[in-house]
Amino acid sequence: MGLNKRFLKFFSYYKPYLGLFFADMICAFLVAGITLALPLLARHLTQHVLGEPTADRLSQVYLSGAVMLALVGVQTLCNMVVDYQGHLMGALMESDLRAELFAHYQGLSFRFTMTIKPVS
Repeated sequence: MGLNKRFLKFFSYYKPYLGLFFADMICAFLVAGITLALPLLARHLTQHVLGEPTADRLSQVYLSGAVMLALVGVQTLCNMVVDYQGHLMGALMESDLRAELFAHYQGLSFRFTMTIKPVS
């Protein structure tokens, strides 16, 4: 079997679970983006909002805090999706692989199984 066919066979196991896969990938990208965005928001808060004396500084601090808190909430939910759905997808794919292997073994002749020598 050529390398291309092996890749196609491997990726065929993802086909029934494309919805789970894309949800997992979107959440993983969101987690990565939020992880990068939080320090940038903190830098903006400390350098621009707190560094310049303005009348609405307190409301900007509250707004920045609310945005950061919302981002942490989204990050937590996405981490839960990545952990649970990613594990679920892997377990389902493993189950499919085992079922295919078992079906292959069931299709072999009894004579083939008799040629296998037990390990002593």
